[in-house]
Amino acid sequence: MERQVEQSDLDCDDTYSLLLYGGGTLFALWLASVVVGAIDSIPLENRDELVAKLQVLKKQVLRPDDD
Repeated sequence: MERQVEQSDLDCDDTYSLLLYGGGTLFALWLASVVVGAIDSIPLENRDELVAKLQVLKKQVLRPDDD
């Protein structure tokens, strides 16, 4: 039993890295589910308007006018 404990003992740096990556992954999954849920709650007709507005905004951001 002691051998298993000694072998499974992780270095502190490894433990913190694993916790950080695991927490980041869980946060990313939670955020993705929130975004999908928010988009899913928009009525279908408004989704088309939203996509059109996002396309216009994307064009403005990527190719700003030089006035």
